[in-house]
Parts: sequence; structure tokens; C-alpha cells
Amino acid sequence: MTKDQGQKTASFLCGVAAFVLAGSFAARNLTTWPARIGYPGEESYEGTPLAQMLRLGQGVPIYAPPSPEGFAAATYGPLYYLLGSRLVSHDQPSYLPLRLLSVLGTLGCAAGCGLLALWLTRSYLATFLGPLAFLAYAMVTHYGVQALPDSVALLLFFSGFLVAYRFQASRSLLPAAPASTTSRNMSLARWQCSAFCCLRNNTAALWSSQGYWR
Repeated sequence: MTKDQGQKTASFLCGVAAFVLAGSFAARNLTTWPARIGYPGEESYEGTPLAQMLRLGQGVPIYAPPSPEGFAAATYGPLYYLLGSRLVSHDQPSYLPLRLLSVLGTLGCAAGCGLLALWLTRSYLATFLGPLAFLAYAMVTHYGVQALPDSVALLLFFSGFLVAYRFQASRSLLPAAPASTTSRNMSLARWQCSAFCCLRNNTAALWSSQGYWR
């Protein structure tokens, strides 16, 4: 066996091992999804956003200031509540629509991992391995099916990153990067996006156009 053949064999075996390892963990996580999605009870603090959506559907302001009668624990942005209030039945409220929305967000992120892997490596092997590695992470699949906005917010932000990466040569992305997210949990991410755009772009070209920043 030549040296090149040995390297190809080793690469093939490593690829098979990576697929088997990531695939086994991903399959183990995904097999828990049907029972968790259809579970009628509450996981974590799913009841809080569901209650706020029902209040919003009744016309009650959920961002009202605290009063002696109580306060609204609306800890998330309005987009999730507005969308969820239209998905949840006010006569028979259920976690199912919100969990299905989270599943779509999680699967969308997995597809984004595959797309990014393809752009980075031009390898179809990495394209299929990326989503498996994402779904193999227990933390991802744990929160990925809960009736919470985490996976949907991650999908929106990740989609913006993919657009920025695809068109990273565009100078218009740099001023737009700090506004890429308004989530208090992702406040650091906007500055990371700015740093990414600065490092990946030709900085001299960004500042060469007179009056561009005025």
C-alpha cells in the first residue's frame, strides 16, 4: 500500500467513525422527541410564555409596569409572543404548536450547519456531518423541542450570519452587523459580528471610499 492510499484509507475510516459517533448520539436524542413534543405537561418554564400569549390574545398588555394587582413576567421580545398568540388555541391551550415551532427552528439550524460546512470545505461529507454533529449535542436537542423561543431566535440569528458570511465582501454588512440582534442574551454577538466583518473584509477598501462613513 502506498502512502497516498494509506492516507485515503485513514481519512475514510475517520469519516466513518465520525458519522457513526455523531449519528448514534443524534439518533439517541431524536428518539426522545416524539414523547416530549406530545407531553401534555410543562417542561422547564414553558408555562410562563404560554400564559403571556393567552393574556395577549385576550387584549391584556403583557409589558405593563408592575402594579399592586401583580405583574407580567414577559421575559422575551414581542415577536415570539405575537406569533405564539396566533398559534395557540385560546379555548384549549396546548404546548404542541409552540414545540413544533421550536422543532422547525432546530431543524433549520441543523440545515444551516450543513450549508456552512459545505461553503467552508466544499465537501459533501462535511455537509451531512454538520447537521448530525449539531443534533448530537444534548443541550441543543434538550432545548430544541421546548415551547420557548431559544431555537427560533437562534435560527433567525444564524440565518443572518449565513447571509453575512455568503456576502462578506459587501461593505454594507459592517454597519448592519451591530443591529443583527436585539436579544439581551446575544448582546455580545452583535460585536462579534462586527469583528468578523472587519477581519474578513479588506479593511483598507472599507475606509478608502471618501465620505462613505459620513
